[in-house]
Amino acid sequence: MMLKNQCASMSTKSKKETKEDDEAANAHVDCVFSLYISPWFRFFIDYDPRLALEQVKCPALFLFGELDMQVPLEVNRTAIQDVLKQSGNNDYTLKTIPKANHMFQSANTGSPSEYVNLEKQFAPGFLELMSQWVLKRVDIVAQ
Repeated sequence: MMLKNQCASMSTKSKKETKEDDEAANAHVDCVFSLYISPWFRFFIDYDPRLALEQVKCPALFLFGELDMQVPLEVNRTAIQDVLKQSGNNDYTLKTIPKANHMFQSANTGSPSEYVNLEKQFAPGFLELMSQWVLKRVDIVAQ
């Protein structure tokens, strides 16, 4: 009853905005639901990267964002390192980018909800770290 009274007392503009908000929320829920039941998502959930990591015999660089909420740092770093050691690959580097999120942007919390509000550039040191790692492993032929 209280909700009905609140709705009855709303302005026409507020009622319209509420309806639009509900429609947007329903569309978002439908979109998320369709993602969760998609073949890609099933593959993603079931995929075990250890099988692929066991096959890596070349130099490998693994970068982590300190604030990444999508690929949590410690559990993934440890798992990757364990698989590489067990498979005999000793030429790998695991580095953490301080205060970086999953997209390697400087972040406050690492939450995906803040992505849209962050500067569209990589965290300090990210590109340099990658470049230096690659340059140490390749011969550059001067032309």
